[in-house]
This record gives sequence, C-alpha cells and structure tokens, in this order.
Amino acid sequence: MSLPVIYMAHPFGGEAKNLVLAKDWLVWLNANITAAFIAPWIQEIELAGGIETAETRAAGLARCRATAARCHAVVAIDRISPGVRQELASVAPDLRWLYPFAERPADGKVFMESLVSVGDLRGVLCADSWNSRHAGVESRARDAVKK
Repeated sequence: MSLPVIYMAHPFGGEAKNLVLAKDWLVWLNANITAAFIAPWIQEIELAGGIETAETRAAGLARCRATAARCHAVVAIDRISPGVRQELASVAPDLRWLYPFAERPADGKVFMESLVSVGDLRGVLCADSWNSRHAGVESRARDAVKK
C-alpha cells in the first residue's frame, strides 16, 4: 500500500513549547490518519540546537519548501504564521489545508472533516489578517470537535 506523504506545518516562532506541540501533533496524525505525515522543519530546528538566526531560518525554510513541494499536500495546524505561509505556498492551491485550532480532535474522521482549504494564498496578505477573517471557521471547527 502506497501512502500519501503529507507535510505538516505548525507555527514555531522560536518557542520551545511550539516544538513540543508540533511533535505531539506529528505522532497523533501518524497514529490516526492513513498517511505518512512528515515535518522536516522539526529536524532543522533540532540540528540547529534550537537556536534560530536569520541565516539558519532562511536555509531551513528553503529546504522545507523544497520538501513540501514534493509532497501530496501540506496541512497547517493551528494558524498561519509567516513560516507556515511559505510552506503552504510550496504546493498547488488545491493541496493547501488548515486545521484551524491547536487542540487535537477525538479521531481522524473529525480531523479530516474540519480541514479548511486555503488554496488562494493571494488573499492571505499576512497571517494575522487571514486568521482574523476566518475566526468564524475556527469556532465552527471547534464546535465540530466537541461533538
């Protein structure tokens, strides 16, 4: 059986707690969805010792964009940060998805039903504007997870 390879994007922002959250998400996704989820940016951060400079960030994002472009899809978790936006832009519009909240759902079915297409990134002028314009989507998705 050949599994689709899906790139998992998650905000980091230099915060160690985000790295822990992303690792937990990666484990959960691979345990609950029939696909091969990858997050090479986690390795980039760990190899750099958790220290991010402008140079290491740029080089790491370049490698991550190259990897994302070879995947079947990119799924962003929680919100669209500037780095996540670059990763999403690496794939075709119909392959860009957002799971718009940080909490993991009860199961893989709820996760899949809660994905929001973010195909047209031209409308995403900055992460904050997209996130605020889609706050209603986030609350509806949270309600779906609670069911």
